[in-house]
Amino acid sequence: MNRKYIAYFNRYDYALKYLNRTKVTVLTMLLMSSQVNANVFGQRVSLTTKTASLKEVFAKISKQSGYHFLYLEEDLRGSGNKLSLKLENVPLKQALDKVLVENGLAYVIRDNRIIVEKINPSGLTAKNEGVKIQKRVIKGTVSDDKGNKLSGVTVKVIHGAATATNENGEFEIQVKEGDQLQFDLIGYGQFITTIDNRSIYQVTLSEKVGDLQEVVVVGYGTQRKVNLTGAVATISPKQLENRPISSLSAGLQGLVPGMTITQGSGQPGKDNGTIRVRGVGTLNNSNPMVLVDGIESSMENVDPNDVESISVLKDAASASIYGSKAANGVILVTTKRGKEGKTTINYSNFFGKQNATNMAERLNSWEYAELYNEGLRLDGKKERFTAEDIKAFKDGTDPYKYPNTNWHDLLLKGSGFQHQHNLNISGGAEKVRYMGSVGYQGQDGIIKLTSKKQFNVRTNLDMTPIKNLDIGLSMYLSNRKLQEPTNPYVGGMGQYFRLANQMAPWIPYKDANGNYGTISDGNPIAWMEQGATTDEVQRRFNAIGSVQYKFIDGLSLKAQGSYRPSTDDSHEFRKDIWYNPSKYQGPNKLFEKTTISTMYTGDITLNFDRTFSNHHIGALAGYHAEQYDYKYGEMYRQNFPNNDLTDIDAGDTNGQTNKGDTKHLNMLSYFGRVNYDYKGIYLFEANVRRDASSRFSEGYRWGTFPSFSAGWRLSEESFMEFAKSTFSNIKLRGSWGRLGNQSALEYYPSIPVIGLGKDYAYPFNNVIYPGATLKKANKRSITWEKTRTWDLGLDVGIGNNLTLTLDYYDRLTTDILMDVLAPATYGLSGYVDNVGRMTNKGFEAIATYRKRL
Repeated sequence: MNRKYIAYFNRYDYALKYLNRTKVTVLTMLLMSSQVNANVFGQRVSLTTKTASLKEVFAKISKQSGYHFLYLEEDLRGSGNKLSLKLENVPLKQALDKVLVENGLAYVIRDNRIIVEKINPSGLTAKNEGVKIQKRVIKGTVSDDKGNKLSGVTVKVIHGAATATNENGEFEIQVKEGDQLQFDLIGYGQFITTIDNRSIYQVTLSEKVGDLQEVVVVGYGTQRKVNLTGAVATISPKQLENRPISSLSAGLQGLVPGMTITQGSGQPGKDNGTIRVRGVGTLNNSNPMVLVDGIESSMENVDPNDVESISVLKDAASASIYGSKAANGVILVTTKRGKEGKTTINYSNFFGKQNATNMAERLNSWEYAELYNEGLRLDGKKERFTAEDIKAFKDGTDPYKYPNTNWHDLLLKGSGFQHQHNLNISGGAEKVRYMGSVGYQGQDGIIKLTSKKQFNVRTNLDMTPIKNLDIGLSMYLSNRKLQEPTNPYVGGMGQYFRLANQMAPWIPYKDANGNYGTISDGNPIAWMEQGATTDEVQRRFNAIGSVQYKFIDGLSLKAQGSYRPSTDDSHEFRKDIWYNPSKYQGPNKLFEKTTISTMYTGDITLNFDRTFSNHHIGALAGYHAEQYDYKYGEMYRQNFPNNDLTDIDAGDTNGQTNKGDTKHLNMLSYFGRVNYDYKGIYLFEANVRRDASSRFSEGYRWGTFPSFSAGWRLSEESFMEFAKSTFSNIKLRGSWGRLGNQSALEYYPSIPVIGLGKDYAYPFNNVIYPGATLKKANKRSITWEKTRTWDLGLDVGIGNNLTLTLDYYDRLTTDILMDVLAPATYGLSGYVDNVGRMTNKGFEAIATYRKRL
């Protein structure tokens, strides 16, 4: 059958005549072409249409790219007659996939021609409609631009099977000729190719450099980075790689401008940093809100190896969707999830050793003695040490009588050895995807008896049992054991450092008879050798379940719930000790403490996201409820028979004490968000959240927290055409918002506190009766702290390598909750009221240069 070919490439009539003469079909040409012209990856096009035909779109692509189309008229019938497109400076291949593949057309690029043919839905070839295309197995490897093999690349037949590359970058998958094979890996550009008659494929993925299409996790969703109007910083897993960190917060140091992290301790298990986003925002708790997979949590509960991405919401516009808990910024941590493809197993570890650095140089015993004598002389007193004493200190001939004790050297005898291991398994198919992770961390401190041993498990499961229905299940479990030395003096570890700094080097740590040298408070090395410790076990569990249904394209409903119990058990046994025959410190004592807390949360969100011609509209409406239960108990006994019996029952009941309490908190929230952009040039976003907290009295519980932000992408304006060769992005943005804070309060700050117990007993007729008294006045009208923030920002992209971000912000916090002092005649200690006020201003500048070498 003669088939009339229509060519859409101007002066190329001779090619048409050749095709008609040889009766070569387009499919034959597809099979003949085994490689996509590499130049196509360098071409970029922009298409904005409302009701264009395929021919009109072909004309625009041809004009911009120099490629010309070859097709059959009959193949275009019924395919994309009224196309609505909005593609801004995208790769030519991406545009062709959108225009052709999504409209049932296949294509191949050969030289400067784009050859198009209709995909036969029956799976039959155009040449022989009685023969089905047979499935077969193909193999291949995937590499980066440098030739390095890439593992974990998702290899998927569009609308078909999927697999993933192994550690050598190799894959196998069953296909049929004409299938579209898609290759994906985070941080690399997507690649799609059409299966021909080859059995081996060599694929190269190019790393993304400064990609404006990057998707950023924001509150209750994601947004393209180019469309952000708020101040949001992102951290990728690559930035955490090769950092020998013992906690996630430590790994974030120096990665986000405007976010400072300080570590007050290097003690194992207590080395989490104090985080401040854009400084101190209140006189009370200035910690940012941390959410892990959308649930409020702690960075302590995240193995750095499990992190997929981290977003830091710094201004009110980006954080206000979280309302009253977001006044000091929000950190969103997303963990890794399974993807379609073969099962992949990864193991990682690191080993390290910590040492004390920048130690202060300390005086020797003879230097200390000379200065001590001088101080006595200046005070008009008799010197303590003779010249012979000082000489004996310096000679060291009698180290017991004339010692030169370095208390810090004796204290810092821990190994400092640490090691971390993580085993990760992930994979899945179209309907089920999974990720499982097991981690272990062991860390010994630079002080003996300090250690951390943590075991954690994380599982993420995603299911699509039927079309448009997604189910997610996530679980996290950790068991952490912490140990630190304690002392019989006042307990805890702080006294070790105090005494090591206070004790003179002429005091012997131990004499020839094994007796310890002491001051009035004891000897820290004696405590260390005694082996008295505080042992704490922290158990954490988090379960998250979600169901999402997509009604139509762009409209979905999601319900999510979480259950987060945690338990902390502390066992501190303070051993009694004889330093020498004349100095005893005791009795021995045991403190047992247990804290149990449970948080329940529930969220329902309705999400809408559609593009209408040049207009993109997004909307979110949601409901959030949470309940927090807290329980505390403590037991104490002393005078145990010896230092080896450490169970509570072995102590003397005489003098025993116990105490405990329970507390509860509830919150209820409604929130919403609207996004709008026109052609990706003019951007607008509005958020509002209504929070109610049980901390406040009825009538003062509700707070409303709105925000507004806008952006203008000057680089996309027609009058900036002259600058597009230099600037890949120029965006002005501004935001304003108001947030709240309640974290400074006790659980029931508006309710009068009554004191009970023996401290308030009173005698009557020679009998002691239990009493009660008002301990603290409370003001029922207290309400939320309020934080107003505005931000002005500029984002500039120069070429594909250099990006600049500038921000100026102004934050004002009013109605800060503070203790108001009362005169003694008032009879009570005072009350809490909204009386504080503070401001915080700053300027941030970020310059990033990225280039593949």
